[in-house]
Amino acid sequence: MNYLEYLNDIEDKENDFDDNYYYHAFDYNRREFISMVKNGIKSRILLLRRGVGNNGLFYVSLSRCEECDYSIYKMFYNIPKFIIKPNINVVKTRNYKTYGLYPIDLTNTFLPLRESGYDDEYQKFLLVSPKNIIGIEYNLYDIYIKRGSINYDLEVLKSMIEDLKLQKRDIPIIDKSSKKEINKNKVLTKSYSEKSY
Repeated sequence: MNYLEYLNDIEDKENDFDDNYYYHAFDYNRREFISMVKNGIKSRILLLRRGVGNNGLFYVSLSRCEECDYSIYKMFYNIPKFIIKPNINVVKTRNYKTYGLYPIDLTNTFLPLRESGYDDEYQKFLLVSPKNIIGIEYNLYDIYIKRGSINYDLEVLKSMIEDLKLQKRDIPIIDKSSKKEINKNKVLTKSYSEKSY
């Protein structure tokens, strides 16, 4: 299977979001993905969930593509990320590795005293509205270069496109590593099985 040929076929126009946008990384799960696209990205208190994840109790975790020593954006580089409008009201976290910890009583509250182990993390109080989700970043080209296969990732891509279509949301999906927009219609109609190339 020639994945590079397939990627060149489905990624058909330049569309690179600049570094001013916020990003929210997620592991694809159909139910949760549809909920985020439809209802926004919620903090755990709104999800009625106390477990682990990319969100805090009162805040939604976001990142920015910035040059820094401790980068959450780079850590999640090869998993899907929602692209969020840059003009939302956020709190910049303080890196506790550099500045030490706030008292624990202050950090797990609604107070805007946010800390993180990263230099490029920002947090949005309670919810990122669905109207502020303007794209999805998924670095298929880099994933292929690193692993040599993207079969699973193409399945995820196709599922996300089907979910967006179901919700009547036409937001672009960008391969940041190639700086091209994915043609969703080609993904839905074209086969990428071993026999197709």
